[in-house]
Amino acid sequence: MKSRDLSADASHLYQPNDFIALEMAKLAAERLSPSCIEAFQRDLHRMHERSGRNRYVQLWDRVIAAGPDALRQLFVEPSEHGQVMRSVVSFRAFVTKKERDQIFARHARESGTEKER
Repeated sequence: MKSRDLSADASHLYQPNDFIALEMAKLAAERLSPSCIEAFQRDLHRMHERSGRNRYVQLWDRVIAAGPDALRQLFVEPSEHGQVMRSVVSFRAFVTKKERDQIFARHARESGTEKER
């Protein structure tokens, strides 16, 4: 199988988790205050420190430097690139724990992964 075919076959791997990340990213895109963006960037840099030279952190830094519109666009970009970028960050700077828990619970119910009680 050609490498292009392999990457096309692998693109579906991001999709189930991306439904959750995309929902959080849409909330984040509505909440781009300077303080939230600074908190998001601090979270990215903590991740960068823990994981060494993380290429995704550098890419996010470039997007943040480009301004809120660029950040908003990448948060909701409907492409594999957007899926990959969303998959490596935390949206805690923009989305409360309660909101995150509700999003996870809703997706668990919708996907049938929630345990029967």
